[in-house]
Amino acid sequence: MHFWEYLVLFLAVIFGGAIAFFPHNLRQESLKLVVAFTGAYVLGVCLLDLLPSIYLDNPSAYIGLWIAGGFLIQLLLEHLSMGLEHGHIHAHSHEGRFKSLPILLGLSIHAFIEGMPLSGYHQLDVDSHHHAFEGMNYLLISIILHKVPAAFALAIFLLNEHTSKKRVLVCLGIFAISSPLGALSAQLIQLPAHIFPYLLAIVVGSFLHIGTTIIYEADYEKHHRISLKKLLLIVLGLGLSSITLWG
Repeated sequence: MHFWEYLVLFLAVIFGGAIAFFPHNLRQESLKLVVAFTGAYVLGVCLLDLLPSIYLDNPSAYIGLWIAGGFLIQLLLEHLSMGLEHGHIHAHSHEGRFKSLPILLGLSIHAFIEGMPLSGYHQLDVDSHHHAFEGMNYLLISIILHKVPAAFALAIFLLNEHTSKKRVLVCLGIFAISSPLGALSAQLIQLPAHIFPYLLAIVVGSFLHIGTTIIYEADYEKHHRISLKKLLLIVLGLGLSSITLWG
């Protein structure tokens, strides 16, 4: 990975968190719409780019177990993060001074894991696809896009819990370095090329959980329906992933 890629990964979280410090009245509704778009884009990239790349590099049927494992890992992590990855901001039951630690831990572990295959992304067979933009790191783009609303949700949650701004910034900093640390760790360890499809499979499983959860969450729980705005943004996200990959 290049230095600018590490920097963009870090700044995406800082940018998303910084938005929460500006006064506005539509925090929750705006977040739902942004998350709908990013979730749909991430899901599209999984289906059109990442999954084909995994099976081109490792056609073994067992790769599906790693994808399922990533799905399960994300389910477990959300017991800690309480769903902030897909924009859930609500009251939580954690008590005491360190009530934000489980949430930060869940988000950071998720970020570290999804950063690990970044250093080997271009070793995969992604360049064999007929991309509209050759050489683009769609895994990096997907991580950045869903990091911004996740950081925003984390900052809003902490501010709503009357956490000091200094502590909010520290939490955002920890979250921000998690994905770069994951990528750097994999690069320093010099993992063999055949390991990266398995790492990517875990991330794809995680993304599939996050993306499908975002898309199938209804805006109105009692009526189980999705607003027109959210539906249009989901279509836009899926459409954009299709255009950039196959245009």
